[in-house]
Amino acid sequence: MEEGFQKKMYQGDWTCSGCEGKITELPFEPDQNRMDQLRCRDCYRKNRR
Repeated sequence: MEEGFQKKMYQGDWTCSGCEGKITELPFEPDQNRMDQLRCRDCYRKNRR
């Protein structure tokens, strides 16, 4: 029986550099040197286009 893949989520208290909204969960551990580039899901999608 094969188990489903579940990505590890990191819990924290971060601020989006785009809209200054709160970020409480990320699918990666943020780099302390790049905190000014951290974006919430909505801002990430807007900037991806």
